[in-house]
Amino acid sequence: MSEINKTQLDIERAEDRGIIHRDYAAHYFRWSFVLKYLKYQQSILDLGCANGMLAQVLYVNKFKPSLYIGIDIRFNVLKDLESRKVNFPVKTHCIDLRHNSIPYDDKTFDRITCFEMVEHFMPEHLPKILSEARRVLKDDGVMLLSTPNFNGQKATNHVHEYKEDELGYELVKHFRVKNQFGTFASKSDVYWKLDEHEQNVYDRLREYYDSNVMSNIFAPLHPHESRNILWILQK
Repeated sequence: MSEINKTQLDIERAEDRGIIHRDYAAHYFRWSFVLKYLKYQQSILDLGCANGMLAQVLYVNKFKPSLYIGIDIRFNVLKDLESRKVNFPVKTHCIDLRHNSIPYDDKTFDRITCFEMVEHFMPEHLPKILSEARRVLKDDGVMLLSTPNFNGQKATNHVHEYKEDELGYELVKHFRVKNQFGTFASKSDVYWKLDEHEQNVYDRLREYYDSNVMSNIFAPLHPHESRNILWILQK
């Protein structure tokens, strides 16, 4: 088994699949969720930032962090991030976080994001990355982390997918888990958890939205049954 996988869903080429698949939609919802936790002129560290779509989302929604730092292991995607036209300071670092520290002082960042990264390397490297993230996060800061919730069959481009309790066990060694939200789930995953009223709403919405959209609408209410979970972490 490879110890790391560097592939990613290229959001800006989503049209190649003919439709906006639920995975792409979930990415957009995760990025927009950051807006709920980011205040004006706060600093943000984006671990596994890829080509900087989060920075783009912040810009088009008129959010202006004091500093946006993007860290990724792939030099080519960081060049794409550096070329984005935004109205706030952006700095990038090409770093393998499995073996290197985050090059910033303790308690530097107000917000840290880590979306769809930890499933791309072996679990023995996770404690170091979480420890480093906690170190550079301010005492009143928030870290948002998302990753697949292993359901018995992992994606082919993932090295290791975590079961919810497996990941939670590691997270609580470094952070306090404030909340969890599912980011996408099939109808078979969540429909049986809905009460009669919620099922009626689901059925009504299904008359308009396709399954890709519906998989993102009710998942936040049922993280344990979802295929992907976003964790809200604090010190």
